[in-house]
Amino acid sequence: VSIVDGSTTADIFDVDHTGGVLMVDDDTLVGAGSMRDDDAGVEVAEWSSTTMGPRYRTADPTPVMRLGRDAVQIDVFEDELLRARMVFDTESSAPMMTQVFDGDGDVFRWSSMLEFSPTSSPSMKMMGREAEVEILMTSATVDLPTAAAGYVRQDAYVSPNDGVHAFYSDGLFSFSVFDLTGDVDAAEFDSAPIVEVDGNDYRRLVTSSDLGVKWENGDHTYVLVGDLPPDHLEDVLRELPRPRGRNFFQRMWRGLFG
Repeated sequence: VSIVDGSTTADIFDVDHTGGVLMVDDDTLVGAGSMRDDDAGVEVAEWSSTTMGPRYRTADPTPVMRLGRDAVQIDVFEDELLRARMVFDTESSAPMMTQVFDGDGDVFRWSSMLEFSPTSSPSMKMMGREAEVEILMTSATVDLPTAAAGYVRQDAYVSPNDGVHAFYSDGLFSFSVFDLTGDVDAAEFDSAPIVEVDGNDYRRLVTSSDLGVKWENGDHTYVLVGDLPPDHLEDVLRELPRPRGRNFFQRMWRGLFG
């Protein structure tokens, strides 16, 4: 569940987890550096590990009960603000509940297991083996900042179509920035509401698990997708390339030739 500007977006997913791999709704596998379904997938050649950044501190774990099982609650603070509350199953260490709070201390995102069974689905063993996988190679030179509002660029990748994907994290939250050129199909943002940050307009899409933002700068289209809270998002956008329209010749060319 995500709650942004008084609107709530919610979903329910079936999730199986084993050996570091998640199966979501019986049709998507998510593992370390990879995601695939029965038809297609994407993998990164290598990736960096992350640790929680210095702006956070954790309270002492508190024993609790969740779904009739022994669990432990961990609160994470940013200065004096409670930023996240997480509950983990004691036996399996599985995350059973997570609350994320915005800059005003209100719940921004809430996720919880409704049922829990410490057994895995046998269908995970075969799923996605025939999928055609796109490999993203790392790149040391990308035109995106090495850090933004406390988030550090952990990795950057270049896809076969020359798109750039940069991954940022502060150890608790993370986001990806996609730098795309040419004709970009991002129709899901067409009807997304416009939000303003420092006088600049962005299309913002809210899902139950992520915030997505789209904007343009010349012939570049940027898409940001991440689980960071809204106040962090605004701070990050201030340190990324700002929205800027195409110049006259670019608009004329696209008008004549598409």
